[in-house]
Amino acid sequence: MSPYPQATTSIDEQMLTLSKLAKADVRLHELEAILKSGPRELGDRRAVHQQAEEALAAAQLGRKDAEEAKATAEKELATAERRLEQSKENAKRIATEVQLEASKVEIAALQTRRDEWEDAVLAQMALAEKFEKQVPGLKKALKTAEAALAKVEKSVPELVEKAKKEAVTLLRKRDRTLANLDAVVRRLYQTAAHRGGSPLTTVLDKICQTCHTRVPPQYLIETLQSKAVHVCPNCKKIVAKVMHSDD
Repeated sequence: MSPYPQATTSIDEQMLTLSKLAKADVRLHELEAILKSGPRELGDRRAVHQQAEEALAAAQLGRKDAEEAKATAEKELATAERRLEQSKENAKRIATEVQLEASKVEIAALQTRRDEWEDAVLAQMALAEKFEKQVPGLKKALKTAEAALAKVEKSVPELVEKAKKEAVTLLRKRDRTLANLDAVVRRLYQTAAHRGGSPLTTVLDKICQTCHTRVPPQYLIETLQSKAVHVCPNCKKIVAKVMHSDD
């Protein structure tokens, strides 16, 4: 036998009670999350803090890599300049026309290589400066994120205590609200709630918006006419609203 008294309220009243229950359960899930992992703001602040740390680390690493690449490019540039100067000196001692032409080709190639390494040095220098400019702002952002996180962490014990009290009050109120449902409707709701997520669903153009399957037309007609409480045959969620896209 059901521990709840039998209710004989209208379908409209039953639907209103179901709506209240669904809202209460949503809040209870939120409170459960607070009691388990802390308030949502704590998770948000931790995420922001982590992002700030990662952004700063990326900028510092980018600056380090750019500085190392610049140092490598400077060494290559110095080597290219030495080879170029050596080739120019060698060209002064060349006697034949053919050797002179070959020397000119070599000098031109070395000049191009020297210019490329010079461009590489300048590019890596600009990149290092770009990351260098980002670092102060990112450090400031990290400091702000750390302060915000610390503030939330400090308030967690108080928030958790409030969540406990609210959960106890809400559970008592939920039990009283549940008792206002007819026994059959109460079982439908408990089955739907046990499946997770919202116990209620909306049907749009005959399709359940929770599981995307078709709901029998008779169910929809009786729901619209407030003649009965129905559930989606597939996901077992209670049909709380019936809509048509051309309404």
